[in-house]
Parts: sequence; structure tokens; C-alpha cells
Amino acid sequence: MINCFVASDEHKAIHNFIHDQLSNYGYRLRQTSLRDLYDIYLITSRLRKSQNTIATDYAKKYAVYLIFTQAAFQTNGAFSILENGRAANYKKQHDWFLNHPRAHSVLFVLMRLYQLVFTWFLFKTGNFIFSKSYRKGIFRRLKDPDWYYRSVTLIKTWFYRYIIGKEI
Repeated sequence: MINCFVASDEHKAIHNFIHDQLSNYGYRLRQTSLRDLYDIYLITSRLRKSQNTIATDYAKKYAVYLIFTQAAFQTNGAFSILENGRAANYKKQHDWFLNHPRAHSVLFVLMRLYQLVFTWFLFKTGNFIFSKSYRKGIFRRLKDPDWYYRSVTLIKTWFYRYIIGKEI
């Protein structure tokens, strides 16, 4: 017989929240998947109300996530959530984006551009300045005509997929 550890329902709920809202940028992009909401609904239905809180910096975001779950499955009062003004405002923004999908697409594209420019580009610039091997790699790519073709194709595909909403 093999012994193994299985996460508790509290840890499963926290993992679900971290995966959907933090690592997949659901909180920042004002979106969540129905599957993740259903998973958190099933997991938290097995917990006591007092166990549906997390004591971290993300407690307010977790509360908003549970508010979405309550709204999606009409389970008012299922969680012991203090719906503060910030959570209500966030929920209003989320609902507005549901009714205005084009505006949500614009937000999504702007967030991706922000990620591309500030996180990726600035990180790469730092590497370029401080790493000799990285500089050599950059110069090697700049001399390669195939690299330009692949880069333009990638940008074109991204533009069509996220800006225009069609596949090439």
C-alpha cells in the first residue's frame, strides 16, 4: 500500500483561487471561467462558513471571487463574506465588461501590451546590458533573416487573434 498526501478542501479552494485569479490574471483582466467558479462552489460547499477565508494579502480578492461564485450559482449567504465597497465596485466593473465585450477586448489587449512592453522588454533590456552571452545571442538573431520572418509572423498572428478576433 502506498501512502500519499491529498490536499484538504481549504487548500484546494486556495489553489483554485490562485490559479484562476492570480496566475491567470483573472482578477486583473476582470474575468473568470465558469469551470473554476463551479469547482470553487463544489469545494466550498463542503467547508464551514468560517473556513472560507484566507488570511493573506489576497483576502479581499478571494472574497470577490466568492462573491462571483454566489452570483453565478445564486447561493446568497453560502459564504461568510463581508461585501465591502471595493468588492461591490469590482463586481460592477466585471458585470459591465460582461455586457460590453468589445471594451473587455480592449482591456485585454492593453494589459497584454503592458506585459509585453514593461515586463518582457525591460527585463530583456537589463539582460542585454549586464550579460555578455545574452548580447551575443541578440546580435546572432539580428543577423538571421529567418528570425525576422518568424517574429513578424508571430506578431501578425497575435494581432489577428486578439485585436481582430480571427485566426489567420
